[in-house]
Amino acid sequence: MLSKFNNNFIYLTLEDFCENCPIKIKHVRSNIKFWNKWFGINEFDIEFLKETFADYNNKIYICCDSNKDIQSVAIYNNYQDLFYNLILLAKKHNSNYKWLGKKILRELNKKLINNTNNIRFIVLTDVSDIPNYYKRLGFSLTNNKYLRKLLDNFEDDLYVIEIESENFI
Repeated sequence: MLSKFNNNFIYLTLEDFCENCPIKIKHVRSNIKFWNKWFGINEFDIEFLKETFADYNNKIYICCDSNKDIQSVAIYNNYQDLFYNLILLAKKHNSNYKWLGKKILRELNKKLINNTNNIRFIVLTDVSDIPNYYKRLGFSLTNNKYLRKLLDNFEDDLYVIEIESENFI
């Protein structure tokens, strides 16, 4: 198991969380009712959740407490070997833990540093209603036209952070 303990949390890939069992992995990815409740009813659009969890190119990184209860998730993909696209970062709706986004991003950064594809950046599209949330996590707002064109998004705020940079939380 490739888990990492930090601050009483366990950080796992979805595959490790499901003990590399394809049936469990499929169940976790397809149980949208569970995720909708876990995030908070209708906190995210159901179609967005279905598409995000159904796409096996999207990697799911999980933060669990010591009881192996999921407390936060980061879902990302490798975008054409240019950057990592952070699609979703969220904690459990009724979690009492603080700064889970910061903690899971820190661990994800450590995991991505070790990848051999030389990708140096994480990019995300901000559709949240939390002002400056990603700036507080070390991301920089960008208006890079190339990124906007690649992501086909000319409306939402785009944020970027360099992997392993000193700005990284």
